Amino acid sequence: MKTYHLTKEFITATTNAMREAGRIMLSAHRDGQGGEVTSDEINDKDTAHAQVNFVTVYDKKVQALLIEKLHIALPEAKFMAEEDGADQTDPTEGLCFVIDPIDGTANFIRDLACSAISVALLSEGMPVFGAVYQPYADELFLAVRGQGTVCYRHGNPPERVTVSTRPLKEAIALLGTSPYYKDELGETTVSLFKNCLYHAADVRRSGSAAYDFCNIAMGRTDLFCEARLSPWDYAAGCLIVTEAGGQVTCLDGTPLRFDQPCSVLAAGCGCYDEAVEIFQR
Repeated sequence: MKTYHLTKEFITATTNAMREAGRIMLSAHRDGQGGEVTSDEINDKDTAHAQVNFVTVYDKKVQALLIEKLHIALPEAKFMAEEDGADQTDPTEGLCFVIDPIDGTANFIRDLACSAISVALLSEGMPVFGAVYQPYADELFLAVRGQGTVCYRHGNPPERVTVSTRPLKEAIALLGTSPYYKDELGETTVSLFKNCLYHAADVRRSGSAAYDFCNIAMGRTDLFCEARLSPWDYAAGCLIVTEAGGQVTCLDGTPLRFDQPCSVLAAGCGCYDEAVEIFQR
């Protein structure tokens, strides 16, 4: 794959902004305000399948900070982000940042210490830079197209990371449950869980897709799947996994879309092919 050239100054400015955003997240818990929900979107609230998409003041604070800092770092880039209607940008033309300010807001509200900040840069609709910061673990994952994936932990020098080679029968599978689409995709999600449970070694559910991608890149886990995610959930993570030697596609093996939600399958090189085959049965 062609190497993409980004300046050291751009990478430093971006990762510094993400670390600053992480400090904002951590301050919420110190101040006892992490659970302060400012708005929520409730679908089917009169049914047994109510779906709630929480937004906190910290989602908005983090997003505002990232947009401010990233605009300075790369003024010509557009933004596609999750909150406040900032998701209307077409990311397939020119340079576009794709941002999830707090991936795993439900975890954040409950202080479950598994939420992450996700920033990708797309060029003509394809990721050329991806970074995910998990402030609770102080782990920052960074990938540039053609240059591999590294992880910064606890102030240590960057560590080059690679996916596992475990076969599916030995794999730890991570499952996303598409909670905003229960009525439409609930049965599909149950089917994914059954396939993972019966064919992999075990199954986990973290609540943060962005961090799930990073754990695959590290080789800690081996497979992640979800019936539907939005581009800000996977734009950075997919590059982090592929640059670490893994594969990321839709569940049926077709390429991801970055202009609309789609299903996602990410896996290490030892179990991807078998997973695609099983999910199509």
